[in-house]
Amino acid sequence: MSEPRRRFLATMVKSMALFTVVMFGVALIGSLPSDPDGDIRPGLKLAVGDMLPGEFRRADWQGRPLVLLRRTPAMLAALADARGHLRDPDSNASRQPPTARNPGRSLRPELFVAYGFGTGTGCPVGFVPAAENVGVEGWSGGFRDRCDGSLYDTAGRIYRNQPASKNLVVPSYREAGSDHIELESRD
Repeated sequence: MSEPRRRFLATMVKSMALFTVVMFGVALIGSLPSDPDGDIRPGLKLAVGDMLPGEFRRADWQGRPLVLLRRTPAMLAALADARGHLRDPDSNASRQPPTARNPGRSLRPELFVAYGFGTGTGCPVGFVPAAENVGVEGWSGGFRDRCDGSLYDTAGRIYRNQPASKNLVVPSYREAGSDHIELESRD
């Protein structure tokens, strides 16, 4: 191979390597959070004031399903009774914002909000009323993963001996007036 051709090829290889490094750097910088302080920005606003006790709803937020449940007084009372049947009753190994670190895993006791997919297989969850026999001791209604059958109580806490090992994930949200909640996001 001639010397000019070798120099040309060497220059091309170096140029392609430099281009690759620059593009990798641009991609890396682009993937960094746009808000380094972690400030929360508003997201989806949902009307919840018209939900009746016992009502279950689905919503979509940033391509992820959400479940909302307006708990009845009986559902709230059953939360304490279920403790002995749950894998993580205090949600120590589960994801929820600090404002939802309570037995109901919610801002308001009567309103439960969570991502609507199970923590085992990631399949959608559906609501199962207390009257339905699911074969789990202490069942008082809650959610069931449609793929693996994992059962969660009305606070999204996983029962013992289920395929999934963690509670449903509760997103960050805040009150937006008396009739709405607003989901928050960290981009």
